This record gives sequence, structure tokens and C-alpha cells, in this order.
Amino acid sequence: MDKTYLFRPYDHEMHYSQLETICRNVYKGVDFAPQIACALSNDVRCAPYVLCDAMNVAAFVNLRLKDYHQNDNGVLISCDCLRVRKDFRAKGMGSAIVKAVMRVAYANFRHHETQNWKVSFLAVTDQDNGVMRHIFSKFRWTSHEVMHVWPASTVVWDAKHQNIPLLDALHMSQFITAEASALSKQWVKITSDEILSTMQILRQRGASYQRPLYFDVESAECASAFLNHDLATEEQRSVWRLDRDGEVQGLLFVRTNIREATQPCRHSLISACVIGVKVAESCVMFVAARLHVQFFHVSFDRPIRSEHFSKSRLLSQVPSEPFVIYRHNGSHCYHGDDKGVCRGSESPRLARPCL
Repeated sequence: MDKTYLFRPYDHEMHYSQLETICRNVYKGVDFAPQIACALSNDVRCAPYVLCDAMNVAAFVNLRLKDYHQNDNGVLISCDCLRVRKDFRAKGMGSAIVKAVMRVAYANFRHHETQNWKVSFLAVTDQDNGVMRHIFSKFRWTSHEVMHVWPASTVVWDAKHQNIPLLDALHMSQFITAEASALSKQWVKITSDEILSTMQILRQRGASYQRPLYFDVESAECASAFLNHDLATEEQRSVWRLDRDGEVQGLLFVRTNIREATQPCRHSLISACVIGVKVAESCVMFVAARLHVQFFHVSFDRPIRSEHFSKSRLLSQVPSEPFVIYRHNGSHCYHGDDKGVCRGSESPRLARPCL
């Protein structure tokens, strides 16, 4: 970049019209970022920023502060809603944003160094987004295995637009096996006290919970607090476990009604950690038939992989969205080239909330 850009807090009155323009052609014109921008700017756990020159907003990103992690004594920040103006793409904006995010976060929490808090970051990107994957690697972010959201967002939006329940809109009844149907009736609701032990068993079998977007289950502490959240009752949150032949086969985190204003999704969200294709199919049936949820996404963590979708007649009928989670666990900021990013022009607005 030849110009110097200012990384400053997002001002809804000043920047909204430009944000709306930037997002006009994203997600088929129904991008969620402008819809939640005002809520982001008013939430103490969020800190939306823009990268701009004197006149134009070149990029937008939100920093979402996750709950304090007692085990690793650190602060976890999720980076989401990254948007770059079309005519500014391929001009180093991605690198500038990542560099600025890390600097502003470290600067904000520097006064906590006496408590030895470590600043960590999470972000996701599309599996095929080679540019962002290269940028994350450049700044020493490490990647986790590919995970999947099923079905793709456009599929759910189309069903909602038609006002036809998701599985009916997809004509899925002919692809439901007797085994998956039977397993869907075996999911059992569990309490907060049972979540951690279930997660530990699944992790021993190769499972992984890394949920920066929709669920606060990045650590055991956050997962156990899922049912104790202020919105747990209003959102009809629940956690379910499936045992088969005496072994744990799956764990589901369910949010039936999304009420949190800063969340991009307004239909039901299910985070699934399951073993095997049939169990994966059963959780889809469980949500639709037993919970009577009409529109939903299921986010599949490991050990479900791309090959599992291709082996399932049910899940392979519509596309999923593969994504990669990147994490940076360092305690030091990137000390590379400063060209193009203005430092110290704005004091960080990301404040530590009371948890």
C-alpha cells in the first residue's frame, strides 16, 4: 500500500453507508454485517473497526471478546465480519487488517501484564480462500482441520424465503435411513455437570471444539457455562448426548431461538461433535423431528470430514460450507513492516467487560 490508512473504531452514523456499499454484493446481497453493525458498536464485548483514509472506508472488521479462560489465564478475541471494499482488494488490505487487529489488542491489554494474561486470537476463513490463509500463515497463526457447516447458507435462506421447513424444501424424506431415524430418538438431554466429561471422552476419540462464530465453547469453561448464559432460557439452549453400544457417539449444543443482537444468524444453530456418518445423519433428523426446528444450520466439528458427507445420501444432497479455523496463541505482536498502517492515531476502544 502506498497510502497510510487509519485503523479506527467504527462510528455507526459516520461509516454505516460505506459499510452497506462494501457489503452490497456479499452473500447474494443479503450480507448480515450491515444488519448487526449497530448492535456490534453498542455491545461492550464487541469492538468493530474500520481501516480508512481521509475519505473512504477500505475495510471493516469486528473484534469479539470471549470469556476469560481460567485454565490458560488468557484473553481470547475472535475476529469476524471482515469485509474489504471491492476496489481495495488484492492491495494488501488483508495483511493490514490482521496486523492492526493484533496491535490494537495487545496495546489494550498491556496494562494487564502484571497478571500475566495472554492475548490469543481466533478467526475463520473459507477452505478455498488461499489469500487469507497465506496472510494468517504470514503472521504465524496456526490452522486447525477443516470443519463444515451444513447445509450451505444459501440453502437455508432459500427455504426461509419459501417459508417451507428445511428438510421438506430439500425433499429429504427419501434419503432418511431406518438406522438414522432410530438413532435420532436416542439423543438424551444432559446438564451442565455432564458436559465436560462428555467432551473429554470425545476429545480422546479425535474430536475438537473450536467455535469462534456461534458458540462460546472454545474451552471447557465456556462449554460448561453454555446452559448458564443470561440468554439460555430465552434462546432455548440445550445440550444433548448420544450413547451407542455403551460408548459416547455424539454431543450437540443447541440454540433454538437466536436472541443475541450481535449474532449474524437468526435461525437455529447446532454445534455437533459426532462419531460416524449415521450419527451425523441422526442429529439432523433429531433437530427436525424431535425439536421441531424448521430452519437450522449444523456445524460439524472433527472427526466429521469431507469424505463423510460424500458417503451420506442425506448430507450429500446439498452442499456444506467447509471452513478453516486459525488461531494465534502468542504474547508478542507482529514486528514486521509498518508501511501503510497508522499507529497510535486512535486509542483502542476494546474494553475489558465484567464477566
